Amino acid sequence: DVYLQLADAALVEANKNAYRTGVKHLKAARSAAAEAGVAADFDARTALLREQHRRRPTFIAMLDKAKLP
Repeated sequence: DVYLQLADAALVEANKNAYRTGVKHLKAARSAAAEAGVAADFDARTALLREQHRRRPTFIAMLDKAKLP
């Protein structure tokens, strides 16, 4: 949950550096979720982020490149 909060904080700004930081935190969150057995919750949260930031094509492309759901 901490990683998701950090990603949310990074995504307040709309620039490539913020997106890189957000994706970095989301990758860490994915690993933590897998270890904790709550990967489905992480996938749902990432899908929500994709919807919330759908007008940021650079961010969506970075999520795709990182293979985040």
